[in-house]
Amino acid sequence: MTYREAENKIIQAYYRDEIEPLNPEFCFCGTLNGGSQSWMHRKKGLKYTPHEFASMEEALLMPFEAYNLVVRMGITPGDWAGDNLESLANFEDVLFEGMSNALDVLKQIHISRGEKIDEEVTFKKRELVL
Repeated sequence: MTYREAENKIIQAYYRDEIEPLNPEFCFCGTLNGGSQSWMHRKKGLKYTPHEFASMEEALLMPFEAYNLVVRMGITPGDWAGDNLESLANFEDVLFEGMSNALDVLKQIHISRGEKIDEEVTFKKRELVL
């Protein structure tokens, strides 16, 4: 998988609201791995090494930890925020920050493998319709 293919897969999942940060099948790495949590079990034949997966997940989750949201957050933003629209907007801000960080790590992984990445794609925060 090229960087562009991986980036597109992740960004499209984000826009379709399919990224679930605490669900190993649908987090950043689970999404890259086709909805499988096999990345957690260090199975052979995966597109990224265990260290690379760990770096991407750490980048995704760091903003949640920084804002102390991991403990309060459920598997989906709706479960976590309930009817609190301010909480849902805060979740969205933190998710976008984590996604941006993880995409940067993904890009660096591909660059370190010798892939040339010429065209920059601007990753934009989705607009929530509440």
